[in-house]
Amino acid sequence: MNKVKKYNWQRQHRLFVTLLLAIFIAAGVLAVRYDRLWDLTLNQRNQLSETSVKIVTQLQAPLAVTAFTRGNPQVKALIQRVLTKYRAYIDIDLTYRNPDTAIDAVREYGISRDGELLIHYQGATAHATALDETAITRAIYQLVQRQKRQVFMTIGHGEREINTSERGYGRLKTRLAENHINLASIDLANLTTLPDNIDTLVIADAKLPFQATEITLIEQYLQQGGRVLWLSEADNAPQPGLVRLLGAQPQPAILIGQSAKKYGFNAPDYWAVEPQSDFPPLADIKTFLLFAQISPIKRLPTAVSKTWSAIPFLSVHSDSYLKSGQTITPAKPPLTLGLALVPQAVAQGQKAILLGDSDWLSNQFIGTGQNSDFAINLLHYLSAADNQFIRINHNMPSPVVISEKTIAYWALCLIVGLPVIILLAGWFYLRYRRRYWHGK
Repeated sequence: MNKVKKYNWQRQHRLFVTLLLAIFIAAGVLAVRYDRLWDLTLNQRNQLSETSVKIVTQLQAPLAVTAFTRGNPQVKALIQRVLTKYRAYIDIDLTYRNPDTAIDAVREYGISRDGELLIHYQGATAHATALDETAITRAIYQLVQRQKRQVFMTIGHGEREINTSERGYGRLKTRLAENHINLASIDLANLTTLPDNIDTLVIADAKLPFQATEITLIEQYLQQGGRVLWLSEADNAPQPGLVRLLGAQPQPAILIGQSAKKYGFNAPDYWAVEPQSDFPPLADIKTFLLFAQISPIKRLPTAVSKTWSAIPFLSVHSDSYLKSGQTITPAKPPLTLGLALVPQAVAQGQKAILLGDSDWLSNQFIGTGQNSDFAINLLHYLSAADNQFIRINHNMPSPVVISEKTIAYWALCLIVGLPVIILLAGWFYLRYRRRYWHGK
């Protein structure tokens, strides 16, 4: 190889190496500065669903989102990743607040968990307690719709009251008001017809049986497409009228076991449930629900009960015991703790939900686990029209969150490590080539 050819070859080699390094450095800088995503999944499941797009495009002003988090980089990354999908359709002003220092705001808005979002829109607010599309779209829908649902609780039979006592529902009323649901009391004994604005009728811990005239009112309400939530206790008086209407009844025994111990509750009559159900109000329940002295629900095999389709949404399959008075007997799983009823005939909108516990909504328990989230979801599900309860199902796994430290490590590998590997490969190839030609 003469000197001219050797010089040209070396110059080309240096130019190639310089350009290659420049390309890798530019790619690394662009990757760090700009976060560009391409959704290559079959069903475009990493983009907003059609339902969410329809709701978000109804917004006429930007959203302001306050994220209450203690600064966990993974939580912040997940918040950014979830909101990025919405930013393609609406401007979002995101602010972070530490719940440990913003104590007044936490109390004012009832913030209950790290990562909870408070969404502001034209003077109204809504909560998203789960960092997923279902929870955020539901919150935005509440802000867009602005229609308050009316939920009435029966009184006159020893039921729970809307007050500040431990067994009262004062905190529930506050949380529901923040989510556009108004909670009030109603005395059926003094009425001949129910008001037209009742979206859901709640019966919570009725210690005395309903009179025949009251049962007639409830029956007429259901026939007209009404929705009923019946929360019972093991020591409540029998309710033959309600049992006749719904074809199901709570059992006079409470469930005991050790399910709540893992969450720090040692009382055997506290029962923790980690929902594994497709029931829509449970879609964004990721942790646990806590019940106190809950009773199983029994479906009655009668001709009357066949008018309803029963959907068990809370069940127990593990070892447990039933306590009735002083008698404790092994339970035979599965046990139904929550039962949803919809009519088998042509639907007119009527629904009924039975739960064998009324404590979980009380001031004492509403802030435990995700009891508050489930209460709001359940009453939205009952109160809203069938096509207005938002549930997004992409059938996708939980998102993988990569820490900033890991991202920096991989960026360093791409910017420095990969070019070094290529240079070493070129150097070994050059040595091999020189030996080959020298051998000739």
